[in-house]
Amino acid sequence: MNTGSQPGVLPLLPHWKRGFSLIELMVALTIGLLLINGIVMIVTSSSHSYKELQKVSGQLENGQFAMKILADDIEHAGYYGQYYEVLFDPTSVPTNPCTTNPTTIAADVVVPIQGYDAPTGGTGLPCGLTDANHRDGTDILVIRRVDTVTTPLASLSPGKIYMQTRTGVAPKVAQASDVSTTNASMLDLTNKDGSVASIREFLVHVYFIRPYSVTAGDGIPMLCRLELTPYETTTTVAG
Repeated sequence: MNTGSQPGVLPLLPHWKRGFSLIELMVALTIGLLLINGIVMIVTSSSHSYKELQKVSGQLENGQFAMKILADDIEHAGYYGQYYEVLFDPTSVPTNPCTTNPTTIAADVVVPIQGYDAPTGGTGLPCGLTDANHRDGTDILVIRRVDTVTTPLASLSPGKIYMQTRTGVAPKVAQASDVSTTNASMLDLTNKDGSVASIREFLVHVYFIRPYSVTAGDGIPMLCRLELTPYETTTTVAG
């Protein structure tokens, strides 16, 4: 009796030992690719949403920071230390809010807040602003005040504008020199006890909207601020 297998005939294996057919393998690969593609799309979408959320969050944070600075500046507009006798004159129109001439600055303290009503076409722009750096139809705001922190007479920065005040006496405005004796002669107000009257840096801030953020033509408006900086060499005093 022949108990061996029939020559040329493969034994029939159970179904759990047969493996994958080519069709089954192609179907599995197709399903796998579809799943991978779906996962990639989800990850890409999540990454894009996260980046957009970061941009919005950054814009909100920057906006809140800018509004806080602007609000603090407006609240301190017209603050001139111990000098309370300033008679504000809303009809006065300073000719150049960015001047460093002490006499002109002293005369302009009567206008702590000054506005430019939506200038267009580059006309009526203060402080050397050009049409390329100002967005047409947006207002310009000028704030005048002194620093809330006093500066010792020996620590004045040459070229900066300072105001010295005491109660009941007209303030003195001077552009600091690099010679300490000159500063002492210009800012010579004293308190009743003989000590040097308080000296504060005079601040002029000009707020305006620029038509671009980083590079010209990017179309992203940006709130900017000009600050009074020394650019004249003549030292004079008003008071």
